Amino acid sequence: MTLWQPDRRAALQSLGLLGASLFIGGRSARAQAQGAGIFWVNVQASGGWDQALFCDPKPNLRGPYLDRDLYLYNVPIRDAQGQAARGTAIVRNPSASAVRSTPGGGISYLGFADFQWDPQDADHPYQPFFPTLYDRITVFNGVDTATNNHSVGERYSAGGSLNEGMPCFAAQMAGALGADRPLSFINLGGYDETAGLLAATPLRDSLLPNLLAAAGPNDIAGDNQGTDRLLPESALAAVRAAQSQRRARLVDRLRLPTHQTALATVEAAGPGLTQLGRLRFRANDQTPENLLRVGLIASREGLAVSMNVISGGFDSHQDNEQQQIEALYRIFELLKFLIAESEAPADGSAPVPVVALVSSDFGRTPHRTEGGTDHWPPSSAMVVQNR
Repeated sequence: MTLWQPDRRAALQSLGLLGASLFIGGRSARAQAQGAGIFWVNVQASGGWDQALFCDPKPNLRGPYLDRDLYLYNVPIRDAQGQAARGTAIVRNPSASAVRSTPGGGISYLGFADFQWDPQDADHPYQPFFPTLYDRITVFNGVDTATNNHSVGERYSAGGSLNEGMPCFAAQMAGALGADRPLSFINLGGYDETAGLLAATPLRDSLLPNLLAAAGPNDIAGDNQGTDRLLPESALAAVRAAQSQRRARLVDRLRLPTHQTALATVEAAGPGLTQLGRLRFRANDQTPENLLRVGLIASREGLAVSMNVISGGFDSHQDNEQQQIEALYRIFELLKFLIAESEAPADGSAPVPVVALVSSDFGRTPHRTEGGTDHWPPSSAMVVQNR
């Protein structure tokens, strides 16, 4: 079943109208968002990526530095016995400096970005990013970030302004389209200013078990599947009833405004905690893939609007190609997983429409010298959406 047909013009209109939606009441926009159910993701390539090595190819400037062996770590390979394994791959790409085009000529990119290595895992051959997702990608070259400073570039690329205090893209989307949802803005790191629009839900740094404590306080195994419980449901219901009665007694007894406000906050959190109980996820898995999966589950359940994701390693200088190939591999794998899991979830759940804005602090100098590359204001950005 096709849940949402990719319409690049519609997606870009949504991005362009975001600023207005923040100031025009918001109710109509919020209602439309809940009906559409789009999950907005900002993937931040931290450090300043080298767009000349993938979506803004400069073969004449970079070609002489691509005729070398590069290494990818913990990727599918064949071991000494010919068995599928994960290990270090040597990338020997004879077409690294060639400009390639996706089917139909829609996207031109440098062959470097195809990451061909030998030997691969024959059972799981590598699927290059652009040839695999070309019909879901829109590339923007020549994006002037107006800075070569990391902090300022992060603000500009993720918040749209060089000035401090501007909310990040994910916070803008969540604030405009569903600030009242329990997990409206899920934060996995990067530039995450909210400017008071709403509170973010951080899930990085081993915080996923904290979410389980709220979503499944009666769970033992850490998956909130309902197959194992600390207490029988009848006992848990009695605990909740006792908590409700205690709050009622406190309301009658406490008269100070600060106390009443605190109790009102606790009461207001009740429905949100009940909604969180619908989440089913593995809290003991902190891999990027599982964290993305949790975000998609939360969106499917109507609990989340947006997510911040950081993918680092792009601050390359002397050994530019080696650092960039490792960082690009990670971010491409992340995006491929996001699209695959949103279109056809592994557990058979319904698809989730996703729009991902992918950007970096800035770009890197077009001329690569023996000393490597440096920070450069012109950059590139991508919008990746599923179908």
